[in-house]
Amino acid sequence: MTAKQNSLYWREWGAVVRYCKANNLPAPDRHALHVAALGADRSHLAFTNEDFDKVLGGFRSYSRPADLAGQLRQLNQPRIRLKYAVHALAPAPEYWAKISRDRFGTDDLDALSIEQLTQLRNTLAARGRDRQRRDRAGSVTDADFGQRSLRRPGADKVAVEPVSAAT
Repeated sequence: MTAKQNSLYWREWGAVVRYCKANNLPAPDRHALHVAALGADRSHLAFTNEDFDKVLGGFRSYSRPADLAGQLRQLNQPRIRLKYAVHALAPAPEYWAKISRDRFGTDDLDALSIEQLTQLRNTLAARGRDRQRRDRAGSVTDADFGQRSLRRPGADKVAVEPVSAAT
């Protein structure tokens, strides 16, 4: 969990408590909401992104019961995260659109499944890492080595052992 996610977790939990106090309702047990959302109690620091989304949706069902759109947006968060990553990793929109058309037959990110979005994100990440590697390797020239030998000093000399005449 990132620092921003941790901060959001505590802000949303605070909103649950404030809503309950303002409406004279007992505040629910925080870990009971973890169990309701995840099926098991676990520390919020050990949440995956999917766990985090489910728990935030549960918190918002208490703190904003009339805001169904906010709760549904939280459930759609994995898709939103993947679309953000695709846009962030591609050097230009045309780049990811071409890859998407070639692999999946469409460049409409909303038409892709979560698995296809994940594949597209992973492809873009791998190509980005490869491009960085090539850029780093391309910036090294012979002058960087300064015509130094890569062998240890004195390796040009061959050691000769005295040969015994008594054989």
